[in-house]
Amino acid sequence: MQALYLNVKDAELWTRVGKSMPPGTEVVTIGASVYNQRQCHLQAIDLDKNLALAWGYLGETLGESEAIEIDGEPFIARDCYVKALHLGSNFPTAWNNLGACLLPSETIEINGEMVTEIDCYKNALSWDEHHDNARINLSTIAGPKERLETSNMLSKDNL
Repeated sequence: MQALYLNVKDAELWTRVGKSMPPGTEVVTIGASVYNQRQCHLQAIDLDKNLALAWGYLGETLGESEAIEIDGEPFIARDCYVKALHLGSNFPTAWNNLGACLLPSETIEINGEMVTEIDCYKNALSWDEHHDNARINLSTIAGPKERLETSNMLSKDNL
């Protein structure tokens, strides 16, 4: 955590500290203040509202029906993933987590495109073909056609 002593105004550093907190670590002390994982991500967002990583990782800290207010606007986990993807669509974890938030027949607009739960998992895999959670999630809900399309998509990426 020495790095934050050097630059407490680095938003990406704040979110990386929050994300990298070892399991079982509830807080980290920075200077004279104590921060939990969520507070690290909120600090990052406070410094840079356009940091996709901070929004995506903030969503991971929220419970299923839990909301947090930022600048007077309520956000649930799903909203955080959507915000992260609007800021940067190359975030496989946000795609996977958004897919997990969607109902099977539900669609949502991301950057002008309507996507489904299956599309979210496919997008996660298109950015990171080794994203185990996206692969598992897709395999549990996809029919044979979607599994074949995904397999072909990943094969083309490896050429």
